[in-house]
Amino acid sequence: MAIAFVNGGNNGSASTVSTISVTYSPTQGNTVVVLLSINAGATGITVVDSNSAGLTLGPSQVAGTVEQAYYYTAGSGVTSFTASWTTAAQCNMVVLEYSGVGSVNAGLTGNVTTGSSATASGTVTTQDNNDWITGAIVSVNPVTVTAGNLRKSAVVGNLKTYGVDNTVATAGSVSLTGTLTSAGWIVLIIELRVPGSTGGGGTSNWLSKAVATGMNKHT
Repeated sequence: MAIAFVNGGNNGSASTVSTISVTYSPTQGNTVVVLLSINAGATGITVVDSNSAGLTLGPSQVAGTVEQAYYYTAGSGVTSFTASWTTAAQCNMVVLEYSGVGSVNAGLTGNVTTGSSATASGTVTTQDNNDWITGAIVSVNPVTVTAGNLRKSAVVGNLKTYGVDNTVATAGSVSLTGTLTSAGWIVLIIELRVPGSTGGGGTSNWLSKAVATGMNKHT
């Protein structure tokens, strides 16, 4: 099965809050990525689904503001995702769902890129043919995505958050890129690896899918 984008959701608050939720029901066993931006140096951040299952923190930038990517394999009956933290602030959250993911690698070289030019871009090298990358382009100014697929965005308040993905048929360099009026920006990237991929920094989804779906590998 090839990796595919399924759907997602978004939410944002221009008021200062210390929690935000996105209503979204992923398919059990699929991979969910949550992109969170907080317009303050928040601490004590947690991201959970409606069953109180925690998501794993991936690439993260905390420098006056917070930009983070989380991921996990969806369990049964999930209806929403909630982030909570200290220090009330404006915030945005984007949820993206993918099917057909074999493993997740949140540690690729180049998975966090920052800058202040008119082009926001992050580039990584994928490990397998037909791997995908997914993540966020975040800036205070609106962004036009020029490399990758804009899936969902949350642009309420100061930090505008764009959920973007891309893929390449042959393992190699691939980017998430957008143009904007020059301002500070951040790009976060997670690799979604094809089923059967081995080696490298990928975390296998088999066990988490087995737990999420109740499957037993040996039956």
